Amino acid sequence: YFDIVSPYTALSWCVLQRYKDKWKIPIVLKPFFLGGVMKETGNKPPAMTIPARAKNMFGDLKRNYSLFGIPILDLPANFFTEVARKILMLQRTIAAAQATGMSQEQVEKIVSAFTIAVHVDPSMRDEKNNLKTIDSDFVMVCLRAAGIKFEDAKSLTGMAVSKTAKNIILQNTSEAIQRGAYGSPSFWVEGGKAPFSKPFYVFGSDRFEQIAHILGIEWAGVNPDGDRVLPSKL
Repeated sequence: YFDIVSPYTALSWCVLQRYKDKWKIPIVLKPFFLGGVMKETGNKPPAMTIPARAKNMFGDLKRNYSLFGIPILDLPANFFTEVARKILMLQRTIAAAQATGMSQEQVEKIVSAFTIAVHVDPSMRDEKNNLKTIDSDFVMVCLRAAGIKFEDAKSLTGMAVSKTAKNIILQNTSEAIQRGAYGSPSFWVEGGKAPFSKPFYVFGSDRFEQIAHILGIEWAGVNPDGDRVLPSKL
């Protein structure tokens, strides 16, 4: 369960891309609305709780960007404004892609493109580090960068505002909350070794070692091959 808006989700996304071929386990992508999760659970963004926690979060992110080997930019200056809610359009576009039967590989390319646009590509920011307005043009640029044909990209952009896409996000959000989610990224893990064979919930970008241990799969750190995974521009 994930929302592109979270920089910690970007970290987790890169780890999943690095290990998907090594692990050879089914990974089901569930785009949801982080704002809905936060509201329902009473959670708040770290930077909006106490000053000391906010200060630590910014330092923590920078250290993690280095550790994970990802060229993520500082949070946009307009991050805690309406721009965060408009990222919901990206979530619905991912849901639309899944609803149309796009392959997992294609959907992953779309997620990567959105992640780059929101967190990595400096050309998607203005001179004051504000993230550009997220609208149909923003989405089209990302979809085309993901290799989606123009007509298909145009269709997906239109479908993102459909009831189908909205319902998928609502269902995923509700399901995530029922399973214990309170933030993004969230994982519902199945197939663990005894005594952890019962499916369980995990939160955060720093629990992959635990997940790998429980599932009995390879773990060699967040960046085992020293690759960047995400380019610095779309």
